[in-house]
Amino acid sequence: MQAKKRFYTDVATDAGDDGWVIKLDNRMVRSPAGTLVQLPSPDLAVAVADEWRAQDEHIDAASMPLFSLAVTVVDRVMPQQPAIVRELAGYGDNDLLCYRAENDDLAARQQQFWQPWLEWADSAFGVSLKVATGIMPVTQPHAGGFHDALQQFDAWRLGALYRAVSL
Repeated sequence: MQAKKRFYTDVATDAGDDGWVIKLDNRMVRSPAGTLVQLPSPDLAVAVADEWRAQDEHIDAASMPLFSLAVTVVDRVMPQQPAIVRELAGYGDNDLLCYRAENDDLAARQQQFWQPWLEWADSAFGVSLKVATGIMPVTQPHAGGFHDALQQFDAWRLGALYRAVSL
């Protein structure tokens, strides 16, 4: 697929009705689905505008990670927030951090680097996850606590987490 040719000369930010907007030649930026991209803070708006300013003759979408995150939030997270919460909470049922190697050296490194994350999840969300050796599934009776915690996230925090977790 060929990159789209740069079609604008001026990039600006402005306060919109429900957040900050990016304007390309005085036209507000929309997502690929046609949704107006309204950002939650002026700092994020400036950073996204800088990504647009940095484009050369052709627009390189890969060089605009903040804009990509923003369109994920407005096109996917906002309209489907309950489904995104369920999907993310589901990772708690089978997170790799809960499965340790049988090899003593590797298991010791996993304990050293992974266990603090499980302890943090327990202290931050009250989610105590069981650890197992090998690859057999472990039932995680407390993983539902992730759902409650995720429901407290706004769409932007949820979108950033969604992007990181789904990688």
